[in-house]
Amino acid sequence: MQAELPGLDPAQIEVKISDSMMTIRAEEHAEREETSGAYHLRERSSGSFQRLFRLPSGIAADRVEARYDKGILKITLPKTAEAMEKERRIEVKPA
Repeated sequence: MQAELPGLDPAQIEVKISDSMMTIRAEEHAEREETSGAYHLRERSSGSFQRLFRLPSGIAADRVEARYDKGILKITLPKTAEAMEKERRIEVKPA
């Protein structure tokens, strides 16, 4: 699973799993100050993001990993051994 979260620091991103739900939350607070001979400028901005996902059965919650690189959050959701055993490939035949 991937989410585009540009301009954030990994410390601003939170990923939680509870039962069969995964929450991705991020908060950004930015402040900019600029001083010139004629004026003094101070800007503050903040924003938040939250998204909840229902996880399918068969996800190994204890092995979920999240990595953030160049504005992209990548979450790996590995399957449990039982889920892997139940998986079956179906042959596709021409008509």
